[in-house]
Amino acid sequence: MKSTFKLTLTIFILFLSAVGIFGIIHTRADESNNGNDNAPAEASQKAKSGEADPAEAEDQILTVQSVKYFLSGNQAASLFTYNESAADQYAEALNKFKASIDPTIRVYSLLAPSAGEFADSEIAKRNSDSQKDAFAHINEKLDSEIVQVDAYDAIETHQDEYLYFRTDHHWTALGAYYAYSRFMESIGEEPQKLSAFKEGSIDGFLGSEYKALKNEALRAKPDTIAYYVPQTKYTFTAYSTKNEPLVRNIVDAKYANDSIGLYAVFMGGDTPWGEIDTDNKNGRKLVVVKDSFANAFIPYLLAHYETIYYVDPRSYKGNLTEFVQEHQATEVLFLNNATVARNSAMAQSISGLL
Repeated sequence: MKSTFKLTLTIFILFLSAVGIFGIIHTRADESNNGNDNAPAEASQKAKSGEADPAEAEDQILTVQSVKYFLSGNQAASLFTYNESAADQYAEALNKFKASIDPTIRVYSLLAPSAGEFADSEIAKRNSDSQKDAFAHINEKLDSEIVQVDAYDAIETHQDEYLYFRTDHHWTALGAYYAYSRFMESIGEEPQKLSAFKEGSIDGFLGSEYKALKNEALRAKPDTIAYYVPQTKYTFTAYSTKNEPLVRNIVDAKYANDSIGLYAVFMGGDTPWGEIDTDNKNGRKLVVVKDSFANAFIPYLLAHYETIYYVDPRSYKGNLTEFVQEHQATEVLFLNNATVARNSAMAQSISGLL
């Protein structure tokens, strides 16, 4: 009887020990899953859905088709390589134009810096020339009668703000606004406040820098395009490469699409030339000789001019001097970005119109 009791007790103790060991093993397995029974399933689901953000890119220099790009975190910027010959040719083209027109017509030069100039990184600075120095060289060469608009200082003063897109080479509408404000100061006028415009925004913008690099860190954090719609009454007609009239709005989100890019919210993108007639009857007529940086800039001008014309030398086929004379312009603004001091394409295009 006693031996039977001892045997039963021994079996019972062994059973309890086995249960305890199993419980410890099971608990540790649970702990390895952080107490979440669904952890493996959730991790698999996140991987499939792409919810996990890619790691931000480390500071690096990438070269695509001879252009250097600075990539840092979720932003990229093309870097500047100075070409003194191109800078000289640009200044000469503007001087040649100034000499070809009535001396009473005021001529302005606004050089727009690009994002790479303000990259706060030693690796970027080592791989980029100074746009500030390049602009100074052009300005030294310009006819003294050409008014120089210091957009560089206006941008540098506000460089901690969202003045350039992280995935595109253009400045934002806010960057263009500060340049416009400096232009107004240069001609002795008061700029309109941003509150005078109707604001809107477009999400999901992946611009030229992303298209060049195809970087996942950029794709994971696209830009937002803020835009400001002028409240001045106007009519806007753009002209196609076939010189066909295209009636447009000056700022309109419907123009932002994947085929021509979301930056086309400004003026519907680039066309050879266009005319904007406002309800201001002040006799002032401005011609803007431009690249695409001017697209976000021109809408701010509507409150100040009766008529604004623009000419894009890259696609316009007429004579620029004759254009200014024919449309009885009172002022001409050359607005182009730092590329004019990197290659001579814009200088040659302008000279070809004279």
